[in-house]
Amino acid sequence: MIEKKNILIRLMSVSRQFLFVFAILLWLFGGYKVLGIGFEAWVETASIYKYLWLLIALAFFMGLVFPKVVKANSEFILSLEGESFLWYKCQKPISWAIMIFMITLGICLRRFNLVPDIFIAGFYCGLGASLVLVALLFYGREIIRLRRNK
Repeated sequence: MIEKKNILIRLMSVSRQFLFVFAILLWLFGGYKVLGIGFEAWVETASIYKYLWLLIALAFFMGLVFPKVVKANSEFILSLEGESFLWYKCQKPISWAIMIFMITLGICLRRFNLVPDIFIAGFYCGLGASLVLVALLFYGREIIRLRRNK
């Protein structure tokens, strides 16, 4: 039984560079899903306020939140000792907890109609665009830096 567990751990282990690639894919997928929800609401609403929510969300997440999260996660990945890591080490544990909380909050907001579609349209489009941009800009930069240091 212990040998099977060790084999499974080895199969789930990846390189440091792959942790960054997985983080990019994770953020891109999240951005894609959030953008899809936002765009669906976007085409159904006809208010100028959705543009305001989009700009607020984009500025807030791109300017204040996500660069700090990416920096903390990048430092976490770079601080890991060894050459092989479990795939979920692409983010700090607190980042996983925040992500789960945010997904749950978003589901509840939409499921129980706690916010109007105008908010969903703009905020989700801004949030989704921020996730995609951060994945490409910041995590991409880390991969380039990692390759240069090899």
